[in-house]
Amino acid sequence: MDSVWNVEDEIEANEKGGTIFFTLGASGSMKMIKSEVSQCSCTNGKGGGVYLATKERGELNFTFVGMKFGSNTARVGNDIFIECFNISSQINERQFQFDLRENSYSRIYAIDGIDYCEYKDDSNLIGLITIHQSDTIVVSSVNGSDERQCGTNDLPCNSINYGQMHLTLEYVSLLHIDTKNVIDGEMNLEEMGLKEGDRMEKNT
Repeated sequence: MDSVWNVEDEIEANEKGGTIFFTLGASGSMKMIKSEVSQCSCTNGKGGGVYLATKERGELNFTFVGMKFGSNTARVGNDIFIECFNISSQINERQFQFDLRENSYSRIYAIDGIDYCEYKDDSNLIGLITIHQSDTIVVSSVNGSDERQCGTNDLPCNSINYGQMHLTLEYVSLLHIDTKNVIDGEMNLEEMGLKEGDRMEKNT
């Protein structure tokens, strides 16, 4: 973990964000990478770990990468709560690049949000961001499709960067790109002369 947020004392007075409150502006961005947020509390409010708020109507530039959450509590959104203009158009699986399937991860009231359009009541966002994840992901530029459940032989991902997002954060992961295997992600992609977002044509 690059950083650890650990607050054992409950923050009862704060109604938005037990530990981190972040407002995202028009040209702003937020990226939390390999951080641990645990034992944080916003008992009477929303977002025990992180509260992210924005009034912008366009694309939101934020990502949570390789995160660990544990024992966070709030009235709603134990780990993350998001307040935005339109959840359906602004929130997607690419923004949450960590394994939601871990046995130790509680998905109940974990990631919630509210908007000014469709989700005017506090809503569970897990169903919108859950993706297929495995330590072996198949990518094909020939018959692949970049979507939430891609990565299998039957439904490969199309691009390398989307396929990498579906790899579990294990020590060794395997990215199968058409007929080539790439072990452990980014360094090996560079050795192959590829960069994020590239596609490999199928060998014939």
